[in-house]
Amino acid sequence: MGRIGCFASRRRDSGKSIVLLSETAPSIYPNPSTEGIYIGFNLTAGPVDAELAIFDLTGQVVFESVKTGIGPGSFRAPLPEEAFYWDGICNDGSLASSGVYFVSLRTGDIVNLLKCSLVR
Repeated sequence: MGRIGCFASRRRDSGKSIVLLSETAPSIYPNPSTEGIYIGFNLTAGPVDAELAIFDLTGQVVFESVKTGIGPGSFRAPLPEEAFYWDGICNDGSLASSGVYFVSLRTGDIVNLLKCSLVR
């Protein structure tokens, strides 16, 4: 799996922001990719909404997706109906260029930030 070695999760409790580090990071597969990526994740509680946003290096959102009412379980690649899938197409319909992208995955009150590479 194409995971970065350490990832940051942020949980908001009582208005305070807590950074969590864990070995159960969401996964990106394949990474780097030539066509598209799957973003897999685990949920221990539910139902929750899962929100995905992919940013380029300038901080511009290039892709967004939401899955609502997801229950507990493992949502892993390469099952697009379970994991998120980004085909390298931006929200405006253009083809994303080669480069590094940041993936933000929010599940409930936890936000995970990962890095991926797209090679055209």
